[in-house]
Amino acid sequence: MKDGFIKTAAAAPELRVADPKYNAEKIVECIEKARGEGVKVLTFPELAITGATCGHLYYQRHLLDAALEGLRGYWREAAEAALKLVAVALLCTLAGAFADGAAARYVGLAGCLAVSGLAFADAGGCISAAKA
Repeated sequence: MKDGFIKTAAAAPELRVADPKYNAEKIVECIEKARGEGVKVLTFPELAITGATCGHLYYQRHLLDAALEGLRGYWREAAEAALKLVAVALLCTLAGAFADGAAARYVGLAGCLAVSGLAFADAGGCISAAKA
């Protein structure tokens, strides 16, 4: 913080559609760059982990599982980078339904917010869900 201001940034990493592992690696690169530039709040585009144009692939369990695995890696990196807030949007499943949501890590807290509810999480990923 300088003069009462926190440095914020919006990242636009290179992405591959339906390749969460690659996309998570690019997100981590952005986090590392932001850390080097003193950023404390960093946001990413909607569906950055999976790519926004996956269409029917969103119904594939493999893609959703890979997105959560990518999220776990990005959360670990965000914690190590000591950023105050990092947020990325992704498709969430809640009680068997799909919802466009967001995952955020604020200092030591993490969670996934979905349109239809809140899935509580730790650094390891989503562990339980509750209706909003």
